[in-house]
Amino acid sequence: MILEIGAVRSTLNSMTITAMTITTTDRGGG
Repeated sequence: MILEIGAVRSTLNSMTITAMTITTTDRGGG
């Protein structure tokens, strides 16, 4: 159970980072 939850959180974190990167790129930042 713990490992499964960790995997889900890791996936969500990756998606969040990707979304932040896309948002920054759209804003012309970075």
